[in-house]
Amino acid sequence: MKKKQCVMACLIFLLTTLPLTLLQGANDGIPLPRKSDVPSSPSLASQKTPTPSQTAPFREIPELQIECLAFRVVMKKDYKFGVEWDKDSLEGILGKPLAGQFQPSSKDKKKLNLETLIIADPEKFLKYLSQFGEAKLLYKQTWSQAIGEHVSRELQSMLPYTTSFASTDSSASQPQAYTQSSVRAGMTIGVTLSGVQYSSESPSVDIMFEIEMKDAYKTKDNLYALNSIISADSTTIPLSQSLIQSNLFSQGDVSNQYIFILTPRDVK
Repeated sequence: MKKKQCVMACLIFLLTTLPLTLLQGANDGIPLPRKSDVPSSPSLASQKTPTPSQTAPFREIPELQIECLAFRVVMKKDYKFGVEWDKDSLEGILGKPLAGQFQPSSKDKKKLNLETLIIADPEKFLKYLSQFGEAKLLYKQTWSQAIGEHVSRELQSMLPYTTSFASTDSSASQPQAYTQSSVRAGMTIGVTLSGVQYSSESPSVDIMFEIEMKDAYKTKDNLYALNSIISADSTTIPLSQSLIQSNLFSQGDVSNQYIFILTPRDVK
């Protein structure tokens, strides 16, 4: 009995000595710290999103227009090394100042080593080529092509011809002997656009191409023969400038130069 009285006395003593705030906490619960009291930490929601003025400019180009021209020049005998690119003459026909990518020749400062030109009028370029021989525009193809796309174009033609043979009989009643035949000429083009850059004042396109052409020409016996020309490259071309690829074909008395013009243009 005395033991129970002692325990009760101890409990009463403890309750009377506890602070009031602790007793209130036991009854009402201890309040949690407020959100404003907790140091804030960065989160995805709190990060600032960039405004349109802060983002890098981006221009979506769905496609480009590609133009391919093929010229043939039956060279004059005075130009056995092919067409010469004379700066003054080019500016006189195409316009001044001459625009494109070129360097003065190490042998003659008036002559140029051409890579690209801005050719607004193919007829004017044909006029320039006519100074060196009989110039002709063989093929012209234009198409639209998307970035990353490979396009193959083909243009073929048949050239029929007749070959007569002199008869041993001089009689007019005898029919003249002859044969009729044909040759197939044409051009196949494969172009891949791998990218376009708008990061400078001169936008450019990365391009890969292969051009294969078969051209028919007359031999000294007045017969048709074929020659094959392949031009391939992987390069970067400024938009609206024409890449110039030149191939000189010489066989006996025949000297023909083939010039391929490849121009990528922006589609607005």
